[in-house]
Amino acid sequence: QFISNWRSGFDKTSVLGLLRDSSIVVLPLDSSDNRYAALIRLQIYAGAGAFNSQISTLLMLAALGLLLSLLGGYAIAYEITRPLKLLNILAQKIQGGEYGQPIEIKQKDEVGQLAKSIHSMSQGVAAREEKILHMAYTDSLTKLPNRAMFYERLSQAVKIGARSDSEFTVLMIDLDRFKYVNDVLGHESGDLVLQEVAARLNGFLRESDTVARLGGDEFAILLQTGNMDRVVTAVLKILKVLDEPVVLNNQPIDIGCSIGIASYPLHAEEASLLMRRADIAMYSAKRLNSGYAFYDLECEEHQQEHLSLLGEIRQAIDKDELQLFYQPKMSLKNEGAVSVEALLRWQHPERGLIPPDDFIPFAERTGVIRLITCWVVKTAIAQSGVWLREGRSIKMSVNISARDLMGPSLVEETVKALAQHKVPPAMICFEITESALMEDPAKAHETISQLRGLGLEISIDDYGTGYSSLAYVKKLPVSELKIDREFVKNMISNKQDIAIVRSTIELGHNLGLRVVAEGIENADELELLKKFGCDEVQGFLFSRALPASDLAFWIDENQDVLMHIQPTVDAKASNE
Repeated sequence: QFISNWRSGFDKTSVLGLLRDSSIVVLPLDSSDNRYAALIRLQIYAGAGAFNSQISTLLMLAALGLLLSLLGGYAIAYEITRPLKLLNILAQKIQGGEYGQPIEIKQKDEVGQLAKSIHSMSQGVAAREEKILHMAYTDSLTKLPNRAMFYERLSQAVKIGARSDSEFTVLMIDLDRFKYVNDVLGHESGDLVLQEVAARLNGFLRESDTVARLGGDEFAILLQTGNMDRVVTAVLKILKVLDEPVVLNNQPIDIGCSIGIASYPLHAEEASLLMRRADIAMYSAKRLNSGYAFYDLECEEHQQEHLSLLGEIRQAIDKDELQLFYQPKMSLKNEGAVSVEALLRWQHPERGLIPPDDFIPFAERTGVIRLITCWVVKTAIAQSGVWLREGRSIKMSVNISARDLMGPSLVEETVKALAQHKVPPAMICFEITESALMEDPAKAHETISQLRGLGLEISIDDYGTGYSSLAYVKKLPVSELKIDREFVKNMISNKQDIAIVRSTIELGHNLGLRVVAEGIENADELELLKKFGCDEVQGFLFSRALPASDLAFWIDENQDVLMHIQPTVDAKASNE
């Protein structure tokens, strides 16, 4: 067919179309009449096989390239995400409070710089947090643990004690006379005293114990022992250490302290309750002047009772439950009753007669004492006016507390009461304790001068128990010294007390003051006081405090009471 077609003649296109599916390729040799042509037979399958082989190779190379690309991408991504993951872990640690953790990133690109910045930031945060924690748990003045740190360690001790049945003890320490240091020498001196106390306490304790400053002049110690003998030994050491004077500018300062003791689990099994009961014991030691005291349920009940009384004291004033009793003061010169001291009593509707020692100290701390003193001054002056109208000239002594002396209303209320009841100021004597004078010496001097300017007499009560200097006493416009009963009651058996009483009487007379001894209970004490030249005396030897209705009768019946009191021992022998 091909040859016939070729002879008959056909063009190039038709030949190519005829051979389109054949392995023969026809190429015309002349372009004029297509009479001559070349036939070429091609091996199509062989060519296709070579092509297919190249295609497989290309596909393998493409797959290998893709795999290498994926591996490279993963490596690049890993190098980028790894430090980011490390930074994320570091951020989580910082969030959890772990600061200063090193991070191993050695890159120097932007990620490495970011890592360095975060690491520097965490170190800075760690340093600041450490400083803040130090400030939060350390007393800045004494460098001791503060209340928060002490409570945290106490709580841990309670948890350990609950697991292991171990015992420990809490000591609450309060300095007895620190306020006078601040008031007289200034707060800078007070700070130096606190630092010295802290150093002494911290110096003798074991490493397992904790001493902390809770605030003001109050310290606490956590002793890792519940053995009472060891506790007492430690407490006695503390008392001895703090009993030694602190020397400031070559001036020795006597401080002293009171210590309350509560042990785990004997007295309490909770941290807050342990601290509260140790605090109760400390105030008990301070009230009893015993140096230290263990927690006792009666102490807590006593304080709760006082707290209840404080809530009722305002009502007692409004309901006229307060009463004044009067104790005679006898003159040793004319052997007669020349004056009385007004003593406060509280006739409670349920508890009966309550002595002032059971509520006055707490009233002074809360400020209620000003209401009480105002009532006492008005009532005492009113009674003095009643006696004057009855023809009895009886001097009246009234006790004034430190808060009253510092307050602005004492002088004003006194002036009003004197004018209202027409009582001469010279008939009234305000007794002010020596310790009250030292609360604020400048203010005390100002108030006393105003009262003295009105014509009232001023007496320094409980002389010898405070810390006023003779230089300060001689500057005060006072007219009387009262010797504290603690010195008087021990005169017979204690030569030192005899010397104190005799020297006080001589001092008062040399300063032009009247001297009164209180607490006289037997004739021997009276005879010694006569010998020393004491001016006036008062005490149970003559009479207890009496209601106003009974006092006038007592005076009429006992004008010569001193003449019938005889000593049982030779006064001269006692003096020697």
